[in-house]
Amino acid sequence: MESPEFSDLCVGRSIGVCDGHILYYNYVATRAQGVFVTVANELRGVKKVPPKDKKSAAPWPPPIPIGKRNIQLYLLGLVVLVVGYIVLSIGPWDNPLSRSVAPLILLLAYLVIFPLAVMAKDKKAE
Repeated sequence: MESPEFSDLCVGRSIGVCDGHILYYNYVATRAQGVFVTVANELRGVKKVPPKDKKSAAPWPPPIPIGKRNIQLYLLGLVVLVVGYIVLSIGPWDNPLSRSVAPLILLLAYLVIFPLAVMAKDKKAE
């Protein structure tokens, strides 16, 4: 006995690509021994895909502009980060420097200097 959630006939649309053309199909499929088999396939449209112009195509992956300013900010961030961890390790656990100043220095490095190092752009000489 057949399951009520499946039908014996399936009708749909599909898209294929062949030799630089997009092919649009209507199809009808029927179920034979639990597997859908295509019984009718009608081509309903063809669209030519324009060739890509290699001159206008952007390079992939896109180049990452890392300039002198980015490297300087990144190195500054590393220095501030090392200073923050050194201040964090000073003295006993309840030292005011370890509990209040060091986290602020680390936040400055992680949330201000490193994002600036990523987003900064060099000034172009005109």
